[in-house]
Amino acid sequence: MYSLDFRKQALQALKHRSFRQVAKDFGVSPVTIQR
Repeated sequence: MYSLDFRKQALQALKHRSFRQVAKDFGVSPVTIQR
């Protein structure tokens, strides 16, 4: 059984990856979007 913290981290990483992919599709640099 995964700990809640681990699941949260995994979800965050997944979200971040998908976000970068979307940024790539839009032709925007992830560095520029990152705050």
